[in-house]
Amino acid sequence: MNLLKRLRRYPPLRKAYFGLFTARYLQARLAARASYSQDGEDTKIREMLHDVRFFIDIGAYDGITDSNTFLFAVGGAGGICFEPVPETFIKLSALYRLRPGITCRCCGISDATSEATIAPMQGLSFLPGTEDPAH
Repeated sequence: MNLLKRLRRYPPLRKAYFGLFTARYLQARLAARASYSQDGEDTKIREMLHDVRFFIDIGAYDGITDSNTFLFAVGGAGGICFEPVPETFIKLSALYRLRPGITCRCCGISDATSEATIAPMQGLSFLPGTEDPAH
């Protein structure tokens, strides 16, 4: 049985795993890393703007993986992070638990007010009602 399946079955293990995200933030503060984004977008933003003091991250996922904003958070920027998948949101909120200048919200952003279930899929998420079975 893989680790994720075990975590889902045993709440104490799940809580410990999510708590590790707080430690990941502290570790990142100590280790200067050039980029956390998928293709260096965060370093390009830094080159253009020089100093980022506040950010808004829509679909923040866990806050670190392929993040365009984590570099700025580690540098002291404040921000608001939105993540609609509840299980992933737990990781995100644990990551920023010690950062009072960063607010995390478990919701999606849209031009319409409605409720929907969002399903996770390999680091991404989707609305099951709009899924194209051919893809």
